[in-house]
Amino acid sequence: MTTAPRRRGPDPAKQQAVLDASLSVFSELGYAAASIELIAARADVSTRTIYNHFDGKAALLQATIADSAARVAAAQVEIIDRHLGQASEHRDDLTAALIAFATDWTRPLPDQAEHHALVEQMRAEIGRIPPNALDAWQEAGPLHVRRALARAFAALADRGSLRVEDPDLAALHFTRLVTITDPLRPGRRVTRKQAAAMITAGVEAFLHGYSRD
Repeated sequence: MTTAPRRRGPDPAKQQAVLDASLSVFSELGYAAASIELIAARADVSTRTIYNHFDGKAALLQATIADSAARVAAAQVEIIDRHLGQASEHRDDLTAALIAFATDWTRPLPDQAEHHALVEQMRAEIGRIPPNALDAWQEAGPLHVRRALARAFAALADRGSLRVEDPDLAALHFTRLVTITDPLRPGRRVTRKQAAAMITAGVEAFLHGYSRD
């Protein structure tokens, strides 16, 4: 009795090539204007290859933003661990550690430019973006990072450095306080001097509410 040949599973290398190409296309054109054909051409694969890995454009966007957000989140969590993992309990040292952390955390990195461009495209097309893609972005990216920051603040509270009753709320407060964009003019760039002043003020406001001193 002969058996049917075993179906080959997805090729990880081709799958990543598709994700990289779709990040490029979606970040450049947005969701509505992007096409599977253009993504396939940019990935140097056939459209059949894409459909062998993903059910369609919506599923591809979901996988793309989850993959990209996870990579950005990993870099941000590393920054959290590096600056806050062993932060001193002394007020001046803790202030300096939080300012250094926020400075690194909010600094745009060239290798994350496409991710942030995709996020801006999704925000601009919010009514057209599949809800699953929005959920995947939040879970792999911002929520993952916020949970890591909450754990860091909880650890600082355990060491006596902070007074934190709700670590998740503390993480949200800190994030809002050190954001260096103007919500009324989100596209406007700030200078390093302006960013430093905003971050310092944000950290001081945070410690006013959460410091044990």
